[in-house]
Amino acid sequence: MYFRLLAFALTVLIGTGSAFAESSKEPDGDEPIRYTIDNKAYWKSYASDGLNLITAPARWDSQDWLTAGTVIGVTGGLYIFDARLQNWVQTNRTQGSNDVATIFKSAGDELYVFPGLALLYLYGEGTDSEQARRTTLLSLQSWFYSSVLTLGVKNVAHRHRPNTGDPYDSWDGPRTSSSNVSFPSGHASTAWSVATVIANEYGEVAAVPPVAYTVATLVSLSRVNDNDHWASDVFFSSASGYFIGKALTTWHRQDSYGSLNVLPLFDGRSAYLLVTYTF
Repeated sequence: MYFRLLAFALTVLIGTGSAFAESSKEPDGDEPIRYTIDNKAYWKSYASDGLNLITAPARWDSQDWLTAGTVIGVTGGLYIFDARLQNWVQTNRTQGSNDVATIFKSAGDELYVFPGLALLYLYGEGTDSEQARRTTLLSLQSWFYSSVLTLGVKNVAHRHRPNTGDPYDSWDGPRTSSSNVSFPSGHASTAWSVATVIANEYGEVAAVPPVAYTVATLVSLSRVNDNDHWASDVFFSSASGYFIGKALTTWHRQDSYGSLNVLPLFDGRSAYLLVTYTF
């Protein structure tokens, strides 16, 4: 059962994650970007960018498929060793590792991430920094897509958490229950989706990318240390958050939104909706 669920989850990831490389794969709209919360084009871009993420595999090259295959292979490999890794981590868990986990777990919690992004946006407004506003809004968008993916897979998979004492291969499958939602990790996907945007938008500052990715890594490790997630949970989440953030920042360097239009058509007897999307 697990491998069917993993195949579904990774198919969603493939459809939303790894189109991050070349300009020929980027959306090409006509409307210039203003990165402000009152710009309607920014909010509309959630639909157009979301569609572009879903259709990304149609524009992949061999390197992109190799990357997706690597994610599948590593996630599956970790799954096989999940129980052993959990046992090793819990056996070697210390007060120091608990303290580090407590500190960095908050970097994957929306209760802390959202106020931080709000402060960055206010800084951008106060200093008229387009870079700060852009980073804030792209981080929010990246979080949104990764959260949709995470919640969707959780509700399909319903994997039991390691702290329940249940075997690593305990999966309930699709249901409406809010229990047993170990796969994937929401904290890890949040941390990586935001950290990747920050690292790419402030890449000219040498310290920012390593600090951002280190924090995201420690968030992921904290979930394993605290026995809240299996190793395969956090790896899948980290990969999905990273690739979604990477895709968005790559596309938006063009300073244009993809264009999604819905037009009503009438022929005198019937009504239609014409949906067009420009990449």
